[in-house]
Order: sequence, then C-alpha cells, then structure tokens
Amino acid sequence: MGNFASEKEVVQKWMDSLGHRENILNNRYTEIGVAIIKGTYKGETVWIGVQEFGLPLSSCAQPNVNLKNQIESAQSQLDILFLQIDEKRKELEKTNPRSASYQQMADDYNQLVAQYNLMAEQLKGIIATYNNQVNIFNQCVAGK
Repeated sequence: MGNFASEKEVVQKWMDSLGHRENILNNRYTEIGVAIIKGTYKGETVWIGVQEFGLPLSSCAQPNVNLKNQIESAQSQLDILFLQIDEKRKELEKTNPRSASYQQMADDYNQLVAQYNLMAEQLKGIIATYNNQVNIFNQCVAGK
C-alpha cells in the first residue's frame, strides 16, 4: 500500500522488496493472482496491491490410492481373523485340556494367531509406506 504513480511503480516496489521479490521469482509457484486498486485509505489516495502465489494441488504427489485400499482390505481381514480367534479362545476355555479334541483346537487357535500376527506385521509396513506418502503430500501442499 502506498502512494504510487502507477501500477508499474507498484511492481517495481515489489521487486525492490526482498520478501516480495523472493516470492515473485520462486519457481515453486506456478500460479499467481494480483489485484491492484487505487482508492482512499484514512483520507489519503493510495494504491493497494495484493499478490497470491500458488501451486496447483495436482503438482503434489498424491498418496497411492491402491495402498489405502490394501490397508482397508487388510484391516477387514484382520477384523474377521480377530473374531475367529476370539471364538476359538472361547471354545478352548470351555474344553477340558485332557480331552482328545483340545490339542487340535489349541493348534488351530495358535495357527490363527500366527496368521493374524503375520498379517498385522505386513500391514504395519504398508501403513508406514502410505503415511510417508501422506507426509510428503502434506509438506508439498504446505510449501515445505
């Protein structure tokens, strides 16, 4: 804001200002909006200029939607396994440990738990990869 002779002088003042010049010349920004108006401020005739710099969202690498789908699918499978494990545990608790079927039930239970743990460990890796992609996207959007 100031009392400038023309729009050209406003732009020159921006270029003379370190912060404004940095933004104008920053190759990260691919879009700019500029508005300049001559008006009255506190009884004085002044030029008011505004710059908005931007980067299209499409310029930032989006997190892989397939990873997100894998996470959701694996979580659903883990939920189902958890219910199966819980059912097996309840059966085991009701079964006499000396019965003929107990050992097979315990083996089935342990197999389900091992399967659950393996899937959970694999899911942790997928989640870590996806979260890293989300962080990269967020940093890009934030201009970092």
